[in-house]
Amino acid sequence: MEEVQRRVLLLLFFSYCSVVLCRSTVFLSTPEIQRTQILDTEQIGFLLAVGNLGFGSGKLLSALISNYIGGFTLLMLSIGIPIISTILFTATGTVFAPLLSNFSLVLLLNALWFIASFFQSSGWTSITQLIYLWFEKEQYGFVFSILAISSRGGYLLSYAVLGSLLYYFSWYTILILSTLISALAFLCDIYYLPKKPSNTSLPVSSSPTTEVASNNSNSNNNSNNTDLWSKMVYFLSDLRFWFMLINNLTLTIAVELGVFLPLLFTKLLLLSPASASLASSCFPVGCVVSVFLGGIIVDRLNKSQKLFFYSAILSAVVISSYYLYATLSAVVTRGVIEPSEVNLAIVLIFIYGLCVATPYYIPCSVFTIEFGGKDCGLVAGMLSSVAFCGAFVFDSYAGVILQQEKWDQFLYVLVWVCVAGFTSLFFFLYLDRRAEIQKQ
Repeated sequence: MEEVQRRVLLLLFFSYCSVVLCRSTVFLSTPEIQRTQILDTEQIGFLLAVGNLGFGSGKLLSALISNYIGGFTLLMLSIGIPIISTILFTATGTVFAPLLSNFSLVLLLNALWFIASFFQSSGWTSITQLIYLWFEKEQYGFVFSILAISSRGGYLLSYAVLGSLLYYFSWYTILILSTLISALAFLCDIYYLPKKPSNTSLPVSSSPTTEVASNNSNSNNNSNNTDLWSKMVYFLSDLRFWFMLINNLTLTIAVELGVFLPLLFTKLLLLSPASASLASSCFPVGCVVSVFLGGIIVDRLNKSQKLFFYSAILSAVVISSYYLYATLSAVVTRGVIEPSEVNLAIVLIFIYGLCVATPYYIPCSVFTIEFGGKDCGLVAGMLSSVAFCGAFVFDSYAGVILQQEKWDQFLYVLVWVCVAGFTSLFFFLYLDRRAEIQKQ
């Protein structure tokens, strides 16, 4: 890897980590927001759902415009606009809250969170575009695993470090700290991140040969020369795209567990907000370990071995989600919490994160570039927009049932979501392996 590539990777790592940090501090603040009676549980669930709606719609728009404005501009928007929205969100929940009716307050908070999420959503699309420009196909597994670490590392930094500050500071202080870190990342990118390889001494290698480009060139219908509708029709004609879409949808919902963990530990297991934030960090810790090891392992596997590898770890996701459901259902039924059950829940959530992160991040990310090529941003946006719209529905549903303290029902649905994720990825990998065999 060239020196300039290492610099790009480091800056992308810091940039996306700051995007996730700014987003996740809102999640860890939800118990305090509820405790201060700014929002109730159902309203918090709807707030999280609105964020996912903004994330999904932003993914779709960024996919449509990514080839026109470029990955660098998208990245700047994904960091800069949410800084402003988060500051306004904080001011609305503190300074202006006494001056507003409950309806106006809820409406304004949801609108600001929608705007922040809408622009944050373009972060991963922009990174996909920049990776396509800067790195070769053989480096994708490693590069995406590093950047997946930045995503889960942002959650870990938020929950473990900023969350622990809730012992001493208010929730709005934590949000302001996250915006300062994002502002630093924004400035670093402006001054140190090259916009494209031609701006550096790095020789521009031949673009990765992608399946879409090669298939289309054989039919005199090259992806780069067709209109947007033709590209989308081509993508939708491949069955693997549909299985990856279902897989990305279900695993996006599966990782939404991390969003609700601060509420789970405070409302069901009766921890303080700061302790709940620290306990919730077991999920991003598992995710960070997962994508670090996953990136090393996946690049060494052929498609047949990947089929068995991902099947094994997704089986562990299903099993851990079931035992978490069984453990916490017993707590709901008895209404009594044993310390051992809190510890067991933390261990199960760690295992869940350890096993779900690699199949969530790496297969879809690699598929978007190998399948989409220059139009990888479009593929990523199509997949992610559906996924986060699904998360919007799930979070809205979760807010309603958790207002009624039905944590067992929430976790039961999550178990079946994990089963669907396992099944869809299995069939995707099977078809992908069969396609490779047919090429030979």
